[in-house]
Amino acid sequence: MMDKIPPITLISGPLRAPLIVRRMLRYCPERFRAPRSTYQANRTDCDSQCPAKIKQQFLPDTCESRGSSGERWAIGEYMGWVSEWQAISNRINGLKEAVQYFIQYQQPDGKDTLGKVLLPQIVAIYNLVDQFRETYKASIPPSAQKCISNYLAQDKDIIQEEATTFNGIPRLKHLFTSLISFQSELTFHFSDTQFVIRRITERALVHLQRLIVVDEAIRNMWENGFKLETECEKLGATHLLLHGIWAFKAHAVKGRTDLVLGEPVNLNQVEETSEGLVLTEWKLVKDVKDVKAVASVAYKQAKYYSGGVLAGIELRNYHYLVLVSEKQITIPDDIVEGEVTYKYKNIAISPDVPSTAAKKKNVA
Repeated sequence: MMDKIPPITLISGPLRAPLIVRRMLRYCPERFRAPRSTYQANRTDCDSQCPAKIKQQFLPDTCESRGSSGERWAIGEYMGWVSEWQAISNRINGLKEAVQYFIQYQQPDGKDTLGKVLLPQIVAIYNLVDQFRETYKASIPPSAQKCISNYLAQDKDIIQEEATTFNGIPRLKHLFTSLISFQSELTFHFSDTQFVIRRITERALVHLQRLIVVDEAIRNMWENGFKLETECEKLGATHLLLHGIWAFKAHAVKGRTDLVLGEPVNLNQVEETSEGLVLTEWKLVKDVKDVKAVASVAYKQAKYYSGGVLAGIELRNYHYLVLVSEKQITIPDDIVEGEVTYKYKNIAISPDVPSTAAKKKNVA
């Protein structure tokens, strides 16, 4: 059965990832989002069903090593917490109807024992949220982490008390109101497109460097493009678009300038085809002695940009300064000005293998 798994086309972006997740869940229905302890307990079974074939055919680098104490599939990390929160949120929505029915039809004396049925559901959801935080704390936006921590701390004492004793309708109303308020706030934090756009951009640049390492055709393309800065701009922008990121550069007169066409960015096309709009500056470093000078030019040109930020779709707090070199170079520290961070990245078109690069660094 495993040998007949159909091929899958990997398409990046938060709106497309569920296709991959659903395909993977088809072959690993419960362990994909299972707690780590569950995965460990079922390790033998998982190893016999999973993996090598699915990993090699679908996502070569997305399964983490099984030797670590934190074993779990890394595939679809972003959609993992999005999907899991959606499941918890749906459970909260179902509880809403039950609580509304209970409050509407409770007995006048307020001693209706149905509250004892509903309260354990709230306690169970509270525990699910706590488990959710532990599982995805390294992946979710910082604002979401804070929101979850505040909710758990706020209701901790009441939850512990009510877990064993039902203390009446007022407590039930308090816990339910707190839960609904938390659901609304966390959903808002998860809609933070800035976090998603930045993460996709970082991944796209890492992917580009790895492609250059393993794909000779891509490497040759960049080596040929290394002759002209504009060619590297076009290659870089085209790669980012594959990940759903529309890269542009700043121009004193034209404003947002398309890196491929050299014309003002078509904002309608951006909104229809991409996940985010990101300011980038691509600069060639022909000699390692010129790194600081070239980095300074990239920073100054990025500062030309004064266009109004497009709500939702444009990465407003991070601008990327990409230094393209023949071998790996040491890049300057990021520059923070107000709310904007200028992040330096290096793309090496003919990189040394890690061991060789490390030796050169030690010698330097």
